[in-house]
Amino acid sequence: MSLSSPQLSQKPRGNKLSSAELETRITWVTELMVNGVTRSLIITQCTERYRCSISTAERYMRGALRRLKACYKPQAESSAEMARRRFEKIFSAAMEKGDLKTAMAAQSNLCKLEGTWKAAEANSPSMVDALTSLMKSVRVHEPSR
Repeated sequence: MSLSSPQLSQKPRGNKLSSAELETRITWVTELMVNGVTRSLIITQCTERYRCSISTAERYMRGALRRLKACYKPQAESSAEMARRRFEKIFSAAMEKGDLKTAMAAQSNLCKLEGTWKAAEANSPSMVDALTSLMKSVRVHEPSR
């Protein structure tokens, strides 16, 4: 009786899958991921179902993840663009009203969304000074009421 861990039965090396079979496996893993199956359970099911190694199961998961990201990329880009426009409108309206706090919050969120500055930099004293000077210049150019 051996105390060593059981070995996974693996497909003999050198036998490559057809592209159709690989596509089938990645599609199956994609469905598992969409259904919320855990990573460890996907690996277990792949190794049992396809008699593959753990690294091969992980490769199927990477393929499935690439597929999922590609499917949702246009939707994510569209949502990010809508959010960017919303924050720009909020920023403009706040600057027109002289609401520096709201303008700073909108600017901070824009920066986070675009990844141009860290959030801490967006609320830094230099950003506050820049917004304050911008606000003063806007007020100088406004017609008297």
